[in-house]
Amino acid sequence: VGLDVLGEHVRKSLGKAGVNVIVSYLEMENLLVSIENESADIYFFAFKSELGDSEDFLSTIVHSEGSFNVFDYNNPNVDYLIESALVELDIEKRRDMLQEAMQIVVEDDIVGVPLFEYETVFSFVDEIDMRPRIDGLIYFDELIVK
Repeated sequence: VGLDVLGEHVRKSLGKAGVNVIVSYLEMENLLVSIENESADIYFFAFKSELGDSEDFLSTIVHSEGSFNVFDYNNPNVDYLIESALVELDIEKRRDMLQEAMQIVVEDDIVGVPLFEYETVFSFVDEIDMRPRIDGLIYFDELIVK
């Protein structure tokens, strides 16, 4: 699905809620300038999680020192939860930390609102067997010819 389809879907959905939306598609450089100048009320961008959980999103987008924290979001508690999850070996504890951090940025501080997650769909002929990777990548050396 292209960005034009997604933009139109968001525009229509918000329109049903009484919000008038003008969709503008910007190259990354212009997007960053627009964010810095606060030229728009809302921004829509995508993020693909390579790890299958929220840690890379949280570390990159909302951690105070995240490489793409373009909104200058800063919450020491969220930073602590993210940093703790990075070194936590207990899966349940790590999940709980990431969920708490996500709850803060989505419900309390409202940094953004996750709208959807793409489904990754694979299709193969009967002669090929493959186990999908969590990152969605396909490596030919992992394909098994029956």
